[in-house]
Amino acid sequence: MKMNHISANNFTKIILILTLCILASAAQTNAAPPANDNLANASVLSGASGTTSATTSEATTETGESYHTTSDYIKVHKTVWFSWTATQTKPAVFEVTSSSFDAAMDVETGNAYPIDSLNVNNDAIGNRPRIEFMAVIGTTYKIAVGVYSDPNAAGGSFTMQWTQTDTPANNNFAQGLNLQTPSGAVALTNQNATSEPQEPNFGNGNTVWVNFTNTTPNDFSVSFNTAFNNDPSFDTTLAVYTGAALSSLLTVVKNDNMPAQLKSQTIFLAKSGVTYHIAVDSKASTAAGNICLSWFITKPKYYTDFGTKIGAGGEVYYDESADITVFRPSDGVWYSLDSSNDSFNAFQFGLNGDKPVPSDFDGDGMTDYAVTRSESGLKVWYIRNSFDGSYRTVQWGLSTDKEVPGDYDADGRTDLAVFRPSNNIWYIWRSSDHQFFIKEFGLNGDIPVLGDFKGTPDGTDLAVFRPSNGTWYIFDGTNTIFAPFGQNGDKPVPADYDADGKTDLAVFRASESTWFARRSSNGDFLKVLWGLPGDIPMVGDYDNNTNDPADFVVFRPSDSTWYVLKSEGFVTSYTNFGLSGDIPASSVIP
Repeated sequence: MKMNHISANNFTKIILILTLCILASAAQTNAAPPANDNLANASVLSGASGTTSATTSEATTETGESYHTTSDYIKVHKTVWFSWTATQTKPAVFEVTSSSFDAAMDVETGNAYPIDSLNVNNDAIGNRPRIEFMAVIGTTYKIAVGVYSDPNAAGGSFTMQWTQTDTPANNNFAQGLNLQTPSGAVALTNQNATSEPQEPNFGNGNTVWVNFTNTTPNDFSVSFNTAFNNDPSFDTTLAVYTGAALSSLLTVVKNDNMPAQLKSQTIFLAKSGVTYHIAVDSKASTAAGNICLSWFITKPKYYTDFGTKIGAGGEVYYDESADITVFRPSDGVWYSLDSSNDSFNAFQFGLNGDKPVPSDFDGDGMTDYAVTRSESGLKVWYIRNSFDGSYRTVQWGLSTDKEVPGDYDADGRTDLAVFRPSNNIWYIWRSSDHQFFIKEFGLNGDIPVLGDFKGTPDGTDLAVFRPSNGTWYIFDGTNTIFAPFGQNGDKPVPADYDADGKTDLAVFRASESTWFARRSSNGDFLKVLWGLPGDIPMVGDYDNNTNDPADFVVFRPSDSTWYVLKSEGFVTSYTNFGLSGDIPASSVIP
């Protein structure tokens, strides 16, 4: 057997090489953070304009540092800081012009935590952040740049530039900022903004413009809002138009206030290939301010929210809250209480024997009146579109199918869909491309449920609750998620009980008059005593307050009363609304 021998000289060389590698690795692991890693050591920038280069490699975040985002769940990591003092009172723009990582930015004021954020941004232009804000001469601003969302990302080098301009960069209609993605956010200001001749007036004339073009082959519903403005006293307006010039603009929709706040929201169906011009302004007699304009594909609600049209000029008020609603089969009339002001509404749409299936089928953010009717063994859908008052009739499904309307293609509109118990097949007519999706999912006796559950792509999921074993089965597009939660006899009542944007598993156990829910945000369990045997559970947000969790609601047929336990402060309300034989229609539960 041959042995290989290492000479003493070579052995010494090997040891030396290994030692150097270990030292190099240790040095890399313990590399010093950038000099401007902390707020107190922010790099000083000077002048009305300039450019600087820096790095976030090895940077950290400090105790007390904010998330630097508009989300309660997404955080910016590895931040470095800059300090800049305005030399003039006029709009300032800070922009990361190049970076080797997904960068995010925050402009703040103050010298110690907690400090006040003026505006935040990530990916305004491509994958680079840009913030335009209202600068005041002599005021020092702190700018944080960091890695968006991923705590394990290495960070890297970036270049940032800044400048001050007399008016906002998108002050005029022809200079509208072009948005490049189906969802995102931009940080704007209307400081020193002006109005132009023939410009439509929906505010005080301090208008800035952004342009949104649906470059996809399919239509989809999109929502714009200023909900993340940091100044709660800044009253904004939003108006959406089509047209190539100010003189020929046509109003699509406009809005002044969101519920219980001075921020604004618009929801509309973005047609493929069409450019929409969004005017952002302050309300009349309101000073200019900093604007965080967000947009995203709309998420339809699983409860009735008919909204309110104000006048004939296209203005809409979205109260973001469930309207107490019943459908009366005896006369085919819908009766509802507007959640924004408790006003009474009645609308005739349907016949005796119809089943109410209210939802947003046209993508305007308001619930449409809709019913299904059995005709010669077939299921026929009758829908009144709230956007323009038009009607449509579609045959989809068999009379014995269960209606499961939802946004299965994530285009912000409700699709016609049925679940066939005889063969456990889902039949879905997608609104985005008008194609059919057919899939077997479930077993005999399963109860179909509606929701967009955690761990799945956006949009309504194929999902069932199996009473025989108290298990939920959710299709994530590729595989099936199994989630035991509940028992035989429970009524599934999935909804977003923690306001994280995902549907939570939940059941109503009539035998115990108790609701059980599991929050998707943290896995915590919720147990709420509310209701009596014989009550009909209804899901939805009845608080008339934006972004609230779902409330616990039952309709009691014995006295036609709605019993609402509001999630905000667990306040109760009791509303007698309806007659014997009415069908409660505030939420769609298969």
